[in-house]
Amino acid sequence: MVFWLAGLIAALLLGSQPQAAQAPEQSVAGFAAHLQRGLPQGFDGFRLVAARAEGSLLVFTADGGRGWRQRKSNAELTREIMEGFCSDGRNFLTTLNGGGIRVDTLEDGSALERGAVMSDCPATTGGGNVG
Repeated sequence: MVFWLAGLIAALLLGSQPQAAQAPEQSVAGFAAHLQRGLPQGFDGFRLVAARAEGSLLVFTADGGRGWRQRKSNAELTREIMEGFCSDGRNFLTTLNGGGIRVDTLEDGSALERGAVMSDCPATTGGGNVG
């Protein structure tokens, strides 16, 4: 299993978790804006380029070179990112009244594909499925 992406998300969360616990008015939109300040971030074959809120959903956009989506499925990418929000099988986003995450993907800045929503922690951290 790849933990580098979960590690990035965990590092970004370190600055936000205490604030979320102290400020119930913190929203998914505010958290997405906080994450966006740390993007873009490059990884093996792709970059996370955006984080935004769609209602209670946290939506990431990943972009890579031509054909990168053939090497990593959207379900794998979504699961890896979601692992960064989970500890002890609990989804941190629920503290923000969040409904989960979605990862949309691009190839060379075009051909947008919307990903599936994941609202439960992956089985490796005590939770559910992408769907």
